[in-house]
Amino acid sequence: MLAWGYIEAARRRSRQLVGLLRVGDYSGCVGFSTTADTPAPIESVTGWGVIDAQQTALDGLVAGGATSIGAG
Repeated sequence: MLAWGYIEAARRRSRQLVGLLRVGDYSGCVGFSTTADTPAPIESVTGWGVIDAQQTALDGLVAGGATSIGAG
């Protein structure tokens, strides 16, 4: 796969970005493959629990399939 290794770097940087969010910010996670998926819908950050949930959703993303960016 051409993108091999890039998903890990993107995941690390995304986790860093989510870790910088403050109470009142909004965050969500959308995955694009052959279809679009929402492992973590957009929600307001109310505390560390929301940040942990968003970071866990990022951990579940994998590279593969065709990119259906028009689906989301």
